[in-house]
This record gives sequence, C-alpha cells and structure tokens, in this order.
Amino acid sequence: MPPRKTSPSEEGPKPRRRRTTAGSKEQTRPESRRTTKPAKEEPEAQPQPRQGSQRREQPFLELVDETMRDAIRVRDPQIAPEEAAAALHRLFEWQLPSPEHGAALVKDIGPARAQAIVDVALRDEPTPATVALAADLALAEGDPDTAVDRVLQARDLVDHPYLRLRLARSREQQGRVVEAVEELRDALQRDPGVEEAQVLRGELLARLASWQAREPFDCPCGSGQAYRACCQATATQLLAEFRDGAPLQALRAAVVVFVERTPELHDFMENALREWAAELELDLDAGDDDSQGLFQLSAERAWTTAVDGGERTILTDFSADKEASPEQAKMAAEWGRWKAWGLWQIDELGEPGVLLTEYVTGTRVYAHMAPEQRRGLRRWSVLLGCFGPVNGIWRPGWGLVEVDPAHARTLALRVVRFAEWVARQGDSRHQLVVDWAQHVCHELDERRWLPDRAERVPRGIVKTARNLVSVMLASLVGEARGATQLAQGPEAADEPVPVLDDLTLRQAAGRQEYADRLEVVLRELEHHRASTGQKPAVGDLRRELGVP
Repeated sequence: MPPRKTSPSEEGPKPRRRRTTAGSKEQTRPESRRTTKPAKEEPEAQPQPRQGSQRREQPFLELVDETMRDAIRVRDPQIAPEEAAAALHRLFEWQLPSPEHGAALVKDIGPARAQAIVDVALRDEPTPATVALAADLALAEGDPDTAVDRVLQARDLVDHPYLRLRLARSREQQGRVVEAVEELRDALQRDPGVEEAQVLRGELLARLASWQAREPFDCPCGSGQAYRACCQATATQLLAEFRDGAPLQALRAAVVVFVERTPELHDFMENALREWAAELELDLDAGDDDSQGLFQLSAERAWTTAVDGGERTILTDFSADKEASPEQAKMAAEWGRWKAWGLWQIDELGEPGVLLTEYVTGTRVYAHMAPEQRRGLRRWSVLLGCFGPVNGIWRPGWGLVEVDPAHARTLALRVVRFAEWVARQGDSRHQLVVDWAQHVCHELDERRWLPDRAERVPRGIVKTARNLVSVMLASLVGEARGATQLAQGPEAADEPVPVLDDLTLRQAAGRQEYADRLEVVLRELEHHRASTGQKPAVGDLRRELGVP
C-alpha cells in the first residue's frame, strides 16, 4: 500500500522542555491568562478593529512569517550550518518533531547537510528536538546502534511518546522486535493517539504472531540463544495482553451497575434509549440480535454524552466514584477522553488485530477485535460505531454497523457537509475546517477519495468530525440500515465503466489522472464479490492491469 502523505500542519503532543545545566529547574512556557475586553464604541466614530484582536493577530502573523523563513534557512544549502542550526532550534523549541517529519526533513535536505546542522546543534546545549533529529539521521543512514544512543540521550532530557517510537524503530532495525513492541506499548499507554506507533505496533505484533504459529529456532534478536529460551515468553505475554478484552468487559459491567444505582443517571439512560428507539422505529422490548446491538450502540453513546450540558458524563462520574477501583476509574477516563466515533474502513484483517482508517479524516488505528466481532467482516467494509483505547490498546465498542464502501461514501458526504456548515457559523478561525471539508467533499463527489492515502489533518479537525458522527449517529444508522445492495461492478478489464467516464479498467490503468478513481472501483468490486460469495479474483485483475 502506498505511503500516506503528511501535512506540516499536523500537531503532535508537545513535550516539556528541560534545560540540562546543573541545578536548573524544568522550564515550561506559561499559558497566557489575559483576556481582552472589546473597546467601547465612541459616538459618530468610524468603525475600528478591536485592539485586543489586533494584538492577538499581529504576533501570530509575524510568527507564521518567521517560521517560514526558518524553514527556508534549514533547507537552503547556501545558509551556513550555524545559522541553520539556530533556525532548527527555533522551529522545534516548544515541540518535538514526529519521527515521520524528522525522516522527511533528512531526506529533503540530504544526509550531508543534515549531519552538518546536527553537529553544530549538538555542540551547543542539546535539546530533545536536535538529539531526536540526530537519531533520525542515524536511522536514515542504516545505523540503528547510534540511533539508540541518541534517543536515550534525548530521553534524559524529556520522556515523550515520539522518542519511544524512535527507539522502537531503532530496536526493530537491530532485530530486537520484542523490545520494540514493549517500547510501543509504553508509548501508547501515555498517548494512544500517536498514529505511527499504532501502525508500527500492528506490523510488529503480526510478526510475533507469525513466530507463535511457526516458531523460529534462533532468536531473531541476535542473542545467539534459541528463541524459546530468549524472547518467546515476553512475546507471548505481549500478544496475550493485546488480545485480552476482559478489562473492557469488566469496565462495562461495572458502569452498568453504577448507572443502575444512580437514579439521575438511570433516568438519563432510559430517556436516551427511548429517544433512540423512536428515531430508529425500534421496539424497546425487541430481543433480536440486531435490535440489541443497536441499543448497545445507543447506551455506549449515552455514556459519553453530556448529562447536564457541560463536561459531566456517565464515565466522568464513574471515574470520580469512590467505589470504583483505581484501575477501572483510569480506564473509564481513558475511554472517555479518546473515544472515537466514526466510519472505520477495514484496511487489513490480520492477526492479532485489524488495521482501520477513519473514512472521513484518514486517521489510522490498529485495534483488537474479538472473534465474534470479526466474524463475517470483509476487507474494505466500513464500520459505523466507536473505537477507544484501554491501557493504550484500541478496541471496538459494543455495537457496530457494517456498511459497504459505496454507501460509506454517501454517509461520509453527510458528515463532511455538516462539518462545513457548522464551521461556517463560526469566525475566521474555523476556515481551516471549511477548507478541509470542501476538499474532502470534492474528492468524494469525484469518487477518488482514499482515506488511507489522504493527507493527515490536525487533531482539532479529527475531534470535530468524531463529535459530529456522535451527534448524527441515529440518522446515520438509520440510513445505513436502509441501504440496498448495489449492482455488481465490471467483470473484466475490457468492460467500460461509467464512473471512469466509460473507459475500461485497462484504459484507466494507463492514465495517471484516473489512478485514484480506479482504486476506488477495484476496492468496491473486491468487497462486492466477497460479500456475495463470489470468488474475489480482484488480485488477478490487479496483476493483469499492473495495479499494486
């Protein structure tokens, strides 16, 4: 699968910066608490911009301009390494670049210039960012041992999930896969939203699962010992932790009991279920699996819905309950914070987990799904529902509604158009959401939207989209349940396809401007054949067309 694009606008978690001089205290940038009141309007005066807004906007524009100039200084080979190192320090003074961005920077400016800049930066007071970029340079040059040393040096300054991700990649290059998975587990327990760590853990856990199915004799870590006597026990434990859904099941049971003994929350749940049943025309007493699954979906949404219009939810009340165990209170807080309502495209159904891409935003997670939840699922199906992390491991909620990829496109259009409408009700600060929504709508309308290859968006947009799916959930579920089976796609490479402007698959495969639309057609065709019990020979068709 082609690598996804990245956007400089993506924001990751920001570490606290520490100075390394002896006896110094940890330094953090304080947040401004000053508020500016609008200036009073004088009689018969010409309208003037509010001074508070002017003071806020002008420094921001200057900051953007200076950031762009610093980015040019780093990349311009005519700029001396000393000046470029100073610019690099300013660019990453208050945040740590992701490994993906660090590797892209090294590739962009070239190893020689990257080395010159890093050497100068490390001669002065090392910062986590400069040391992390030194690790990225070592990885790019195939030197994982030096990369490990650099990451450990950076972790003496600050412990951050991005550094654990770099260490995991370095360990993987060393062949120490089990240690890499341990680093990723620790990183994702701190921040389950680090997408690169999610995807890498999925790749490495799949490798451990293959070793579990067919045990290697020599341990791949290079210790010289047999695998059974070296890393096997830890690998088995890591796989067992990932597959263990018991903690989430216990949390659900505990929350149900908590709601039952809290009259206010019990009434809130009852009202939510009645409204859900009325909107979807469900019988509250129905006992069939489909109805029960939909009621479970409603209950799960109610757990994270504001009880009184503020920040309070069932899960926040449960987390604060004195009778809740500390472990379950922590899990409830984690689920409540990171819950992700969306349309989840199944990219890979592997072992021990499933690689998913959120259809609207392109966000990816690697999740464990129980065998009964995976039963009948097909690649490129889209799941409408909620996923969330428990101890850093993403798992699905109670109820999921499966949608075929063509209907998922229709649902996604509804969500994105609603996001654009909501953003337009705000001020200019929401223009980023408007621009993103217009782009995605255009790609969906043109039938060339591939979420797993889409440019990544900031976390703020991701959060907005997830909230809107939760708000629209009942209507989205109703539309998904009423969807009808679509007509079968093309049978052969030389059959004209209307959505490809009546080109054949073979003709479209030879024209770059049709590459994404062709991929959409092939995915829908693969899903349709699998869902109707036909032999999914799309792989043979791809080879015939020369499409990976």
